[in-house]
Amino acid sequence: MVFPVYNVNFRKTHTNSILVSGEVVNESAKRYAVAMFKILLFDRYHLLGSGIIKVNNFHPKAIRVFEVSIEDLSSKLIPSIARYEVLFEGGY
Repeated sequence: MVFPVYNVNFRKTHTNSILVSGEVVNESAKRYAVAMFKILLFDRYHLLGSGIIKVNNFHPKAIRVFEVSIEDLSSKLIPSIARYEVLFEGGY
């Protein structure tokens, strides 16, 4: 995996949505001024919601902390999250 993700956590926000935080690593040889990722949250059977992670100044071997709020997803669903996927969408 060129952009592994670690230490992903889910928390309730003040608006009762879900805040996803974690770390992403650039294991590619390319430097990105901005890199965009999509995070998908699943229960055991269905997609629950998604969000966009934007990472600035992403050099090779860099580790960046991210936070993204999934506004359309109630924090009551946090215990239902069985897995997540982070997909590289692009960068420049």
